Amino acid sequence: MKIMPFAFSLVSLLLCSVAGARVGGGSIPTASSPIAPSMVALVDVEGTLCSGVLIGNNTVLTAAHCVEDMMAVPSPIVYFPQPGEIIGHDQKALMVKGRFLIPKQILRTPERSSKVSLGRFPTPGKKVVDFKKEMVYQGPDLALLEVDAGAVRSWTGFKKAILPFNQESDELNPGESIKVAGFGIYEFHDREPSGQLHEGTEEVAAFGLSPVGTFVIQPSATGGARACAGDSGGGVFALRNGQWVLSGIISAATGTEEQAAKFPPGSRMYRICQEASYTEIVDVLQYGKFIAQAARWDTAIAEWVRESERKRAPLVSNFQADAAYLYHLGEQCAVAFEKKKFAEALGPCTTAAQGRVDSSQYLLGRMYWEGTGVTRNLSQSALWMEKAARQNFGPAWYVLAFWYEQGTGPYTINPQKASESYQKCAQLQVQECINRLKALQGK
Repeated sequence: MKIMPFAFSLVSLLLCSVAGARVGGGSIPTASSPIAPSMVALVDVEGTLCSGVLIGNNTVLTAAHCVEDMMAVPSPIVYFPQPGEIIGHDQKALMVKGRFLIPKQILRTPERSSKVSLGRFPTPGKKVVDFKKEMVYQGPDLALLEVDAGAVRSWTGFKKAILPFNQESDELNPGESIKVAGFGIYEFHDREPSGQLHEGTEEVAAFGLSPVGTFVIQPSATGGARACAGDSGGGVFALRNGQWVLSGIISAATGTEEQAAKFPPGSRMYRICQEASYTEIVDVLQYGKFIAQAARWDTAIAEWVRESERKRAPLVSNFQADAAYLYHLGEQCAVAFEKKKFAEALGPCTTAAQGRVDSSQYLLGRMYWEGTGVTRNLSQSALWMEKAARQNFGPAWYVLAFWYEQGTGPYTINPQKASESYQKCAQLQVQECINRLKALQGK
């Protein structure tokens, strides 16, 4: 997946808030929603609001920055709302209703930095954002919360989200439509009730250059949803085999520097959210081993781990799978490959390829094809070359076309597929493909 250099052109806004915000452009889930039954809210004594996803019998997955914000005060409650309920921000009022749990323990990803820079708070009780002094975190933005399993079972209407498996069919892809859900608002009228679950549609844009290990998604071309304050920790779901599978966790809203410049320090967060172009999400497939830690207390997570083993879909632990780190590894991979130091290239090429850096997938595919730095394996070569091609990496399409034309790789000769692959490659302006396609058409 092409890495988008957002770190140099975009600014991020973490999405937990006392002001509240919803998945913009979304709607209140219907009674038949497959997503809503897994959604919960996090609220602390100061009224800070976040979202979370029930992923097991007694495990909630949320954004790490939510619990980091809440660690300075008594532990947040996990609130299990009724369908359509407006939960607001008053923790005491929610506790009176009784549908809450206090986490038994909270785990953050090991590489998570504790260094946080907070925005200004010029008015008591009003959280605002200064884009030049916004919250800054490093490391994967994920946290696990253990809650009481018995209480969860006693409340009807809740169902754990379906976790993905680390296999090709579960990966997110650019251009794919996905559903997002969270407990914020977006219309941002002062009379707008806050803390009500909404869901909507967004579109995967790319794997973004971000310090939290994220994909970047954006409102769909047909006017889809966007996330804002209060939606942090909310779920991102992709349709797989007729089921909506949890693919990511909402982390931050992202806008351009030009958009940020419109709003002076002290501007309301909601105005910034209205201008936000993208939503950053954490790809849960990159952190399977971290999520698997919940198997210690959750039998449903333990079964997911066993099923991953049965499917031969090993859980990964790319705790530094942020795009900046992967881009650096991709460069190391390319330099070592160019110098023919293939044994040295194998490590960074493999990690970057697993992190969906298209050029590294291509180079790893070549290494397996040629048997350089690794034992020759044509099936592995095809696997990585096809992954790179699906991300529209031109040289990968050229190799696939060559294999289909010559029958020298993992494929048998197939003139039709060779022509189709050369055409895709030519559309990507790879000169070798343009020339070869002309030669084939001239026969």
